[in-house]
Amino acid sequence: ETTSPEDTSTTPSTPTTTSPGAPTNFSVAHGYAQGIIGLYWSVPDSDGGAAINDYEYQYRYVTGFNGVSYTWSDWSSWSLAGTSGFYLVYGLTSRVIYEVKMRAVNSNGGGTETGAYSISVN
Repeated sequence: ETTSPEDTSTTPSTPTTTSPGAPTNFSVAHGYAQGIIGLYWSVPDSDGGAAINDYEYQYRYVTGFNGVSYTWSDWSSWSLAGTSGFYLVYGLTSRVIYEVKMRAVNSNGGGTETGAYSISVN
């Protein structure tokens, strides 16, 4: 009777990655003209183990005396891979209060959202 040696080789494991954390230091400021706002942020504390390849923002407006909030817009994106930055959003209605939030995106999808930031658009 013959026996074969036990196979002791191992297959390297692939590191697990997740979606990124929320961008840090997120703020929103008035743009240089009517209907424009600027988004400012720093990179998330965690990229989830995969490079950040995009950032996205959403907005909705709040109006009326009772502060009715409307549905969030679809996510809009721009490619600023892994950077802190600044981005101008155009075409907003003047004299309306908006709430804006953003998130980083990597190969696993959209990450944790920032809190909503409110601004009255000039």
